[in-house]
Amino acid sequence: MNFDADQRAAIDVRCNAVVTAGAGSGKTSVLTERFVSLVVERASSVDRILTLTFTRKAAAEMFARIHAALSHAAAEHGHIADQLARFDRAVIATLDSFCATVLSERTSELGLAPNVGADPLRTDTELAATLRRLVWEEAAQPGIGDLLHEYGGDALVERVLLPLARDYCTLSDTERPSRYLALQERRLTTAAATAREDARRILDELARTTPTKAAATAREGTLLHREDLGALHDYLRTLPRRFSPKDEQAVQVKDLLNQLYAKSGAKPRGLLADLEAIEAMQRDAPRRRGVYAVLDRMFERVQTMRRSSGLLGFKDVVRLAVELLRDDADLRAAYQRRFDFIMIDEFQDNDPLQRDLLYLLAARPGSAPGCIPAPADLAPDRLFLVGDEKQSIY
Repeated sequence: MNFDADQRAAIDVRCNAVVTAGAGSGKTSVLTERFVSLVVERASSVDRILTLTFTRKAAAEMFARIHAALSHAAAEHGHIADQLARFDRAVIATLDSFCATVLSERTSELGLAPNVGADPLRTDTELAATLRRLVWEEAAQPGIGDLLHEYGGDALVERVLLPLARDYCTLSDTERPSRYLALQERRLTTAAATAREDARRILDELARTTPTKAAATAREGTLLHREDLGALHDYLRTLPRRFSPKDEQAVQVKDLLNQLYAKSGAKPRGLLADLEAIEAMQRDAPRRRGVYAVLDRMFERVQTMRRSSGLLGFKDVVRLAVELLRDDADLRAAYQRRFDFIMIDEFQDNDPLQRDLLYLLAARPGSAPGCIPAPADLAPDRLFLVGDEKQSIY
């Protein structure tokens, strides 16, 4: 490939750098050529260049492209032959597989199976089997029986529990699902109090607007205090009949009534409709508590399965690797000595946690343990990141 001036500048840069360019602009080719340049021009060994990407397919393609480029360069640079002979030692991998390698150094200390890794297909198979056993054991528990009746066993596992287990029962999650129940109940209590206070305010305004102020105030206050929403609705629906179409108060009353309760098609809306929905959820609390109790047991089962099988989620392997490198000074120093250069393709897909991993690997030797290095703490000319900011999801 003939590289233009900007591409050649990126290939030859001698500092930590981010290359940002659009799709089809040759970013991966630049990264490939830089790998060759590091070997040919700067005498780096292929096993001292860490090259990461995000999918197995991309990693395999990168491996093939770099090997082909080195083979081509070997025709002009004879000393490349020994690097081609040891190319099987090159670390060109997915981010999660590299993190799994880091974790494999300390699996016993982390309480993990030795063959730790992120395998989404096998993980889902193991999760589904664990969840099916749990569902049938818990079928008689409050809430789960209703869910079984609504979804059926297979759909309950595949459509409800499996996504929850996959996303919220990772080893990175330390709090049980029931924490969401406590948050929900507090939010419902607050929402009910707010809706009731807003309704009282509107009722007071209605009382000032209607001709029979004293009777209206007593009637509305009594009904709302007794939480007799049905009777209150019946009363409010009669209020517009007290006004003729030309009555100036009619418009104001109608607006106030609509704020309290109205219908949009067959669907009710307004403060009282909101209050009805909130109170219906509050009455359903025993069933939800039963469901969440089972979800807590699901959390415990899935955590145990993940640790014993070594099947972690992508978030798990990255977070645990970051925590391990952050806190284990000896391991971090070993990886910093192992690689002279770190290159990542498709960097726009990285999140802050993955950035922290790169900073730990690229930090100057002797950086403070227990914290994530700042950009100023990075060793010079070690990081080379390639991506398209317009495709970034972060």
